[in-house]
Amino acid sequence: MTDASPANDPINPAHYRSGGMQCIDAIEALGIGPEFCRATAIKYLWRLGNKDDELQDARKALWYVNRLVQELEQTNLQRKEGE
Repeated sequence: MTDASPANDPINPAHYRSGGMQCIDAIEALGIGPEFCRATAIKYLWRLGNKDDELQDARKALWYVNRLVQELEQTNLQRKEGE
């Protein structure tokens, strides 16, 4: 089993958390979170096994798909509350 501590997290390494904010949070604040998550998941699936370990790339793609699902669920909830 790999060490998933923040310092050794291959999906969200420390260099994505500079300035007290995760890069993905800044991207979502720009309003392009869903598109970014979709594109990034495709990128990791596209290169699966050609750059990093296949399993690591699959986990990275899954992380972005899960993040996309969370964003879509939040958007749907906000729409329903606004009705």
